[in-house]
Amino acid sequence: MKEEMKSLVYQIKNYVDIGINCHHLYLLKCKEMQLLFKHFYTQEEIAQIFYMSLGNSPLFVEIILGNYSKVKTSKELAHLLGYSMRQFEKLFKENFDETPYKWMQERKVKQILQKLKDPDIPLKQIMYEFKFNTSSHFNFYCKKHLGGTPMQVRNGHKDNLISK
Repeated sequence: MKEEMKSLVYQIKNYVDIGINCHHLYLLKCKEMQLLFKHFYTQEEIAQIFYMSLGNSPLFVEIILGNYSKVKTSKELAHLLGYSMRQFEKLFKENFDETPYKWMQERKVKQILQKLKDPDIPLKQIMYEFKFNTSSHFNFYCKKHLGGTPMQVRNGHKDNLISK
């Protein structure tokens, strides 16, 4: 372990030992750890460090939940977290019982549906948030995954809509 990382780990351990229980402090320390990993470690080193420790782990799940919305594809997510695709898919399957692609698609569909149900959120904002370049692409996506156009879903035309 690099000296900078050792120092941070000892600091966090000391906070725990003396009873400091501050969520905000630990979030800052997590950010600091991310910066140290980014600055002092190669992606291969990071993957080796986490590969053995994250299988069937709540930490792996937490890392996925905290980062999946920052990327469009499972390949980008694997890269962001410092894994090869093979390592990432194996760990993901162990923790989520499905492929990263399928899981990310299902999450995206559920989130879009939730946003569409809120009439106060403009469709353009939803398009932007989910990185759709054109309204026709957004319409196509909603028809394919939700059974209707964004407006049909929003207006509750349930004749042909998939209820999620």
